[in-house]
Amino acid sequence: MYRRRIIVVYILLLSAYVIHIVEETLGNFAAIRVLGSHLLYIVLNGVIVGVTIALLYCIIRRKRSAFYGGIIFAGIMFLNGCAHNVGLIITGRYYGDFAGSYSGIALLAIGPVLVYYLVKELRENEETQSV
Repeated sequence: MYRRRIIVVYILLLSAYVIHIVEETLGNFAAIRVLGSHLLYIVLNGVIVGVTIALLYCIIRRKRSAFYGGIIFAGIMFLNGCAHNVGLIITGRYYGDFAGSYSGIALLAIGPVLVYYLVKELRENEETQSV
């Protein structure tokens, strides 16, 4: 019932995450210094993007476990957005430390919406199967 909404919101969250990666890379986010390389940072995030695209495919195919994976992905993105913005507020520093705060706002806003629709769809499918 919520399939189209899930797909649209998932693509929005995935797009916000890609923008977030670009913002972190251009802003020299602290994790890049820890890894020691922009290239390694981009490759690792590229793997995560690839996994989330595969997860979206499985959600479209209605694989139940993928719905739980989508909930975890959305939850992590929500926490990611929270961490960037709380860090920015506490330290007052954006460049080099908490780059990603602007796109983090989108992660904060979209993540819970995706969780809501995924949970609604899971509950509806359980009710349908139990009848």
